[in-house]
Amino acid sequence: LSLTRRRGRAPPFAFRRMPGLPEIAGNNAKPLVDESTAECMKLGERPTTPPNVRKWRKSNYAEPGQRVVHPGLIDDYSNQDANIKFGKSATESDHVNDVWGNPGMDSEYSQAKYSQKEALYHSTKQEPLGRSYVRGHVLPGKTTENDFKFGKASVSSTEAAKPLLYPTVTEDDQQYKAQYIKSHKSYAPGEQKQRDYNWKIDMGTHKFGVGVGSQTAMNGASFGVTGAMAQCEPPRITSKKTEDFKNTHDQLGRVRNLGHGSKESHPGVYGKASLPNSKVWDARSCIEGDYTYDEQAPDADLGKSHTPGFRNITAESRAFGVPTVRSDIPKYATRSIADNQNYGDDVNAQYLLYPPQFAAMGLEDTAFTGSLPKEEVISIFRESGCCDGLSEAEIEAVWETAKQDTRGSVSVRAFQAALSDLMEARR
Repeated sequence: LSLTRRRGRAPPFAFRRMPGLPEIAGNNAKPLVDESTAECMKLGERPTTPPNVRKWRKSNYAEPGQRVVHPGLIDDYSNQDANIKFGKSATESDHVNDVWGNPGMDSEYSQAKYSQKEALYHSTKQEPLGRSYVRGHVLPGKTTENDFKFGKASVSSTEAAKPLLYPTVTEDDQQYKAQYIKSHKSYAPGEQKQRDYNWKIDMGTHKFGVGVGSQTAMNGASFGVTGAMAQCEPPRITSKKTEDFKNTHDQLGRVRNLGHGSKESHPGVYGKASLPNSKVWDARSCIEGDYTYDEQAPDADLGKSHTPGFRNITAESRAFGVPTVRSDIPKYATRSIADNQNYGDDVNAQYLLYPPQFAAMGLEDTAFTGSLPKEEVISIFRESGCCDGLSEAEIEAVWETAKQDTRGSVSVRAFQAALSDLMEARR
């Protein structure tokens, strides 16, 4: 091929027999398998999964209605019938009539004799088959009449059963409502709680919050005067010891009186007002400080040793260790077999795990996908025998199809795909 010709290999026609020479000595039998280049260039079908591997996959049970068997038992069940039934089959003579039928009961005479024998048993007398137990009680003659009914008729037949099951409550619940409110605090939804306080006012008309006298006189200016002149609570004369005890001890819900006088005698704000000048240090400046941005930055020697001789000073771009690929050193002109050092010219791990299909022949994948001249591509397929039986017009049509698909650059892979489409169309 022309691909191998560029790598120093001889073309295939160099090994052909010269005209006038005898056939090659030896066995000239044709192989059973066609291993020609034309067969290698054809795209075959994808191989199926082996049975010993397929049985362990979930796709083996993807068909609907398939019986699921453990993969380890598939080989054991291969020789067994899928419709086999377990258990012991009964004989044809064991039918239902034979099982339930009594022997010797074929005629009416036999049945009468059998009933006569069974009548001697106590169980037959107490519980006769198909009839109720006869206790020997003699009932009055009226019980045999058709219109006889047990029980006593009601006084009025117009009464329904519902009022009897759910009688109507006729008692007044309001007389027990006060008891439930006192015992269970059971108020109705939305009902106001009444604690029965003696307010000495009319709760229906009184409005809380309204002061004594007019508060709207003089456009509201008399509001403060009314509060100053009105006494909220009349003075009460009590014992001085009681008041001194209250003033010197804790009171429920109030702050203890420390003898500092009333609130009116103390100013609203304590302390001295801060100066408006921002240069004067205040409490905030003492807490937060007044440092510049450079003073707030971390020290330059933070995290470093101050002891001479123990400082690990290094650059940020420094890489520790020895690299695996030594592209920084020149390789030897004659490389030793024992030299396993990678000098940057070796392939990567992906190439070793997934080598190209024709890597053993010295061909890379780029040789099939790279663009080649028209004469070289057609000569490759003609020498391989893939174009046998095709005319020049058909080969030219395949070239134009491959050129149209790849936008002008034709490779071996593109020409092969176009040729395969032509072969499929001819079939």
